[in-house]
Amino acid sequence: MIETLSTTTARLSSRPSPRWGPRWIGSLVAFALLGCAVPVERGRRMQDVVLEDLDWSEMLPPGSWLRIRNFQGPIEVQGTRGSAVVRVEPLPAGRDDSTFPLRVVRDKSSVTVCAVLPGEDCSVEAPWRYRPAGERPRTRNRLVVRVPEGVHVHARADMGDATVRDIQGDVVVASGFGSVRLTSISGSIHVGAGSGNVHVDRAEGRVVATTGNGNIRVASVSGPIEVNTGNGNIDAELRSIRAPEDMHLSSGNGSIVLWLPGGYQGAIDASTGYGRFSSEFTLAGVARTPGQRHVRGTIGSGGRSIFVSTGRGDIQIRQLD
Repeated sequence: MIETLSTTTARLSSRPSPRWGPRWIGSLVAFALLGCAVPVERGRRMQDVVLEDLDWSEMLPPGSWLRIRNFQGPIEVQGTRGSAVVRVEPLPAGRDDSTFPLRVVRDKSSVTVCAVLPGEDCSVEAPWRYRPAGERPRTRNRLVVRVPEGVHVHARADMGDATVRDIQGDVVVASGFGSVRLTSISGSIHVGAGSGNVHVDRAEGRVVATTGNGNIRVASVSGPIEVNTGNGNIDAELRSIRAPEDMHLSSGNGSIVLWLPGGYQGAIDASTGYGRFSSEFTLAGVARTPGQRHVRGTIGSGGRSIFVSTGRGDIQIRQLD
């Protein structure tokens, strides 16, 4: 039943929700690490150097890419007005406090700096390979990175968290097992986590965020956005919407809250296998599928559509002050 008071509410009846077992999560891990990768040139000539020092620094031109990979440990990236810098900081790890060697791979459009096991592929696009706990080395490093203005970033933390802030360019981040936090990014964002929470704050461009298992929070974004979690809640805030494209938010198992500006004009298309739908906006021309599993309506004069779906959980459309 649709209420026509200040809040539009519908109870959406049950259906079997998706089962997000290991097979599904494994597929999403691969997607998160590889699907959001930036294409690279094939057949190019590259330089591959192993450094003796634990830090690297170089001036990079605007428009180039700095790619960083850490096999075991976190990555911390921050914008700077100086040279690009990558520094290795050993982390306590049981009996072994050594570090992986720092490698630098160059081509004409990018520089890749990585700390990986000897013999491993340094590329941020290398296939994901899971190692059981007994096969993992005890060595853990933190990579501290500084990125000049106008330089794009592609960071991959195989076994650790990734933090990126104050970047004047595009950002691609992947974490196999760890959380990802991005703040103040001027360009587009593609972020994927195999298992971990994702938090994006003060993004100025397109945002694509995916995690196989974890919550996603996207705040103060102008859009467009595409957000997906296999198992977790979504909280997305759009203070202004400039792009005309449709947007999508989906969860296999979790509730979704979408905050929109008071002057939003467009359609809402919401579906849940089992849960409640509510909107602080008045929806015109509300249509429902049999069983009330799907609600579609228009806010204001209409326009773009925002598709919101969850296998099991509530959906709320909230209005920003």
